[in-house]
Amino acid sequence: MTGVQTCALPISLSTEELNKVVVSSIGSGRRLRLAFSNPEFVVLAKRNEVLRGYLNSADYNLADGIGLVWGVRLKYGLKIERLTGTDFTEAMAAISAKHGYKIFLLGGKPGVADRAATCLKSRHPGSVFVGVRDGYFSQDGEESLLNEINTAQPDFLMVCLGNICRSPLAEGILKH
Repeated sequence: MTGVQTCALPISLSTEELNKVVVSSIGSGRRLRLAFSNPEFVVLAKRNEVLRGYLNSADYNLADGIGLVWGVRLKYGLKIERLTGTDFTEAMAAISAKHGYKIFLLGGKPGVADRAATCLKSRHPGSVFVGVRDGYFSQDGEESLLNEINTAQPDFLMVCLGNICRSPLAEGILKH
């Protein structure tokens, strides 16, 4: 996969390549961490060690904001794709339906992840959801949540907690 360094963050260039890498990684049992970076994350990563560490530990950072797409184009003269977490979630469900890979959705207000899973299952029959949890849990509930995720053994763990680094749970969630 080709990429460009933007504020010390690699930004992937091809959605099609990303989907191939994801399928190959899961098929070979290799963990893959994707981060969907927007301009706010890039700016915050300069000041926030937890966010910077998370983004730098990702295998691929994707441009989840048109500001990054334009910034790379203006600074480097390169065209990169904008791929939002929402777009990838749709692709993830299609990959799940095709290959039987298991999905766990984490985040959003109570009921949102459930509705998302229901909607994705209807659009991608055969997609497999092994867990759905909202993003409202206490620090005391973090260990229980991590156990639930580990027990479910998802191939895809989609963490949709917005800017997780504003949360006191950030370090615990980001380590797993």
